Amino acid sequence: MASFYSLYIKNPNNVRPEEIDKSKRLLQRVIPDCKKYNINYRAILLEELGDAKKVDAILKFYGVE
Repeated sequence: MASFYSLYIKNPNNVRPEEIDKSKRLLQRVIPDCKKYNINYRAILLEELGDAKKVDAILKFYGVE
């Protein structure tokens, strides 16, 4: 999730709109499963990125929160 977002931010022309849509649809299925099994995806992203603002930006980009 974070790698794809980073790629998009660095150079949006490298990512096709259909790839963005596909990623968003995938996460719309994954995030509810995380919630169902009490997986704190926000904490995982925060540990990976080390910045709450980046986590918020990623989740907003994907339409998760």
